[in-house]
Amino acid sequence: MTDNDFKKLLDQALEPIKKDLQEVKETQEERVLPSVIHTETVLEGYADSYKTNKKNIERLDERLSKFEGDAGVILPPELAIQR
Repeated sequence: MTDNDFKKLLDQALEPIKKDLQEVKETQEERVLPSVIHTETVLEGYADSYKTNKKNIERLDERLSKFEGDAGVILPPELAIQR
């Protein structure tokens, strides 16, 4: 058996496997990829909201801290904003 004959035989044996793999790849592209893209978009939106809310909370805490300081209010540690 020559190298050429062996390659032909191997290609014939691998052809059904390659076909099945192609079907799996197409299924992934059709079903999985859109859901992954959607999940990434949602997470990105949550991250943006988190950053915005964090900034707003810190600004509000800064303003409120001034009034609390002037009024002599001592805030328990569990109610303090963690930075």
